[in-house]
Amino acid sequence: MELDKQKEIEREEARREAELNMENMDVGEGMDAEHHEMTIEEEKIEIKEFDKIEKKYALCLDTLGQDRIFDENEQAFITNIAKTIKASWENLEEKLLLKDRDLRIEMNEIEAKFKEAVSINI
Repeated sequence: MELDKQKEIEREEARREAELNMENMDVGEGMDAEHHEMTIEEEKIEIKEFDKIEKKYALCLDTLGQDRIFDENEQAFITNIAKTIKASWENLEEKLLLKDRDLRIEMNEIEAKFKEAVSINI
């Protein structure tokens, strides 16, 4: 975490130094500073994976005092129900994730349009 902050500070210092060098650069006759190009070494940005927390759930059954064991048909039925619950839960989580993603994209587009409108009016 602290290394990331240090790298960010170093990048910012390099950017500022590059800007100062650009301003102080000798400009030849008939050319403005806008025509000079400067290349800054680009770093590869590593995108970290999302933090994940694996959750495990238990499905508990009770015969409600009948003092017996579930037979094979009941166990198969319960297993099928557990698989259905799992699939339904995963489907819901995926829909919510896609909804959040689409909302974020929409908000970024609105923000970009707003910034564009503000920059035009200035």
